[in-house]
Amino acid sequence: MLHHKGYAGRVARDEQDGLFRGEVLGTHGLITFEGGSADEAEAAFCAAVDDYLAFCADRGEVPDLPHDSEPATDTVVLHLPRSVHHTLAADAQREGKTLDELVAELAVASHQPSAAAQGPRPVVKRRFRQGRRGNATQNP
Repeated sequence: MLHHKGYAGRVARDEQDGLFRGEVLGTHGLITFEGGSADEAEAAFCAAVDDYLAFCADRGEVPDLPHDSEPATDTVVLHLPRSVHHTLAADAQREGKTLDELVAELAVASHQPSAAAQGPRPVVKRRFRQGRRGNATQNP
């Protein structure tokens, strides 16, 4: 895992062409980078983050916050059938937890980290591709 200015990146070696390719995690857009070696990929990752921040500044946009800057929790409103709500509330009380704590535990336990389980990616707001020379380009 790579880190720069609070942003995280994942990188892997592409067996077909030998390049190290990766993406910046935690943004709504797709920001990718590549390098001929692990060191080049790390430098390209840092350049991609810097280019993304500069791009947002040039456009007067607020960049997506890195994971380190995001609040620890978010609010989710659920509309459940009354019977499900009562069952969950009884389970939470029996376990000595709040309903929020129980539902959060159930959500985390059911989360599937594999890409196949996540389904299609959401619509990309911004898309960047880190070029071989370290220049970020915006793709439509």
